[in-house]
Amino acid sequence: GRLRRAFLALGLACDALDTGWCEWRLNVMQPEASIFRAPPPGGSLEFLQRTQTEKGPFRIFRLEPARSQFRGVLPPATASIYGLEDALGFDSLNLDRYADLLGAIDPEIGLRRGNFRGTRDASTLDSPLLDLLNVRYVLAEPEAAGLAIPGLALAHASDLAIFENRDLLPR
Repeated sequence: GRLRRAFLALGLACDALDTGWCEWRLNVMQPEASIFRAPPPGGSLEFLQRTQTEKGPFRIFRLEPARSQFRGVLPPATASIYGLEDALGFDSLNLDRYADLLGAIDPEIGLRRGNFRGTRDASTLDSPLLDLLNVRYVLAEPEAAGLAIPGLALAHASDLAIFENRDLLPR
């Protein structure tokens, strides 16, 4: 009886220590507003949210010639926070067939840390596969607003350049 209670107490103490250690290291106690900021008024995310409300669902895609781990148009897996559907998916649950489809659009898209990253090459944005995926808007850095991309027209330019796909197939 005593040995059983001692093992139970030791197990509970180890569990409490492990849980406390994990929470201390992994769960940063930040105000939600500082992590998931509201889109600035008149900004690109507000434009996309308003368009989705007015025109119905669509997907976005990213043109990121200068992407890196901490730089990109929209960090991977964050579009859903703003109510947007990203054609590059959400987080690390990626099917091989979908990876093959994205690879057919641009072999350089690749998977990094469980997330697909946007294309670096604007010429790949003329792919009919983007039409098939219901990609209405392509997001890029503001400097890209002057680019002429076949099949895309500049729809909004503020904190991001947003190009609209004119050849969109019905959803």
